[in-house]
Amino acid sequence: MIGSREVKNAAAQAGNDDRVRLLARLGYAAKGTFYAVIGVLALQLAAGTGGETTDTRGAIQHIGQAPFGKLLLVLVAAGLVGLVLWRFIQAIQDVDGHGRTGEGIIKRVALGISGMIYAGLLAATLRLLMGRPSAGGSGTQAWTARVMEAPLGRAAVATAGIALMVWGLTEAFRGVKGKLSKQLHLDGAAARQAKWIRPVSRFGLVSRGLVFTLMGGFLIQAAVRFDPSRAKGLGEILGTLASRPMGSVLLGVVALGFIAYALYAFLEARYRTFDASR
Repeated sequence: MIGSREVKNAAAQAGNDDRVRLLARLGYAAKGTFYAVIGVLALQLAAGTGGETTDTRGAIQHIGQAPFGKLLLVLVAAGLVGLVLWRFIQAIQDVDGHGRTGEGIIKRVALGISGMIYAGLLAATLRLLMGRPSAGGSGTQAWTARVMEAPLGRAAVATAGIALMVWGLTEAFRGVKGKLSKQLHLDGAAARQAKWIRPVSRFGLVSRGLVFTLMGGFLIQAAVRFDPSRAKGLGEILGTLASRPMGSVLLGVVALGFIAYALYAFLEARYRTFDASR
């Protein structure tokens, strides 16, 4: 039987593999592309020039419909493999230094959940590459309902919601305080452009963090009220914002925030350091 020490050693070995690091960089670039697509589509909707509210799965669909879509999807799939591996390495090895306190464990749990979410995106991308329709019932409400049917399912959903809220608030707080990733070392041209790169990245972190905090809150509501219909995914959150008073303004601000976050993800793809030696 594989023990925790063996799992941790395997994670460390994978994290120090140059191939995994290259795939992880490609993964951050893919993540940036997702948020750029989501942000541009939402901005178009807010401006009344078309567009739509969508999530990362919808972004993958749009990427597949672009020129050279198949090739782009292959690159996205490779990047998602790297991102899944790196998320689990972050959670197991604690390469970001979150520690073993209650808050640190919640953040690492959130990283593990993020890895599972990206694994789902990888599966959706592979299905699209093979010309298969997306699996039915893959939305947030559907999987929430499935989890709730399991023993301790409501507790699992509530835990996921709490982890998502803590992680989202942490990301937003990092943006407010100007604390970009400790592993993000800007140099060269990026260092010379830091006067605008840093505030734009901070805006992106705050915007995405607050949206994911809302997602976590809706998950907790779903668990407490035993009502999966209360759970909302990214596209549904954006749609909810658009339906509020001054919704076009709210949606436009969040859309710009997602585009800003896309820039931050691209910076991570280029300048992030990957060290799993902790």
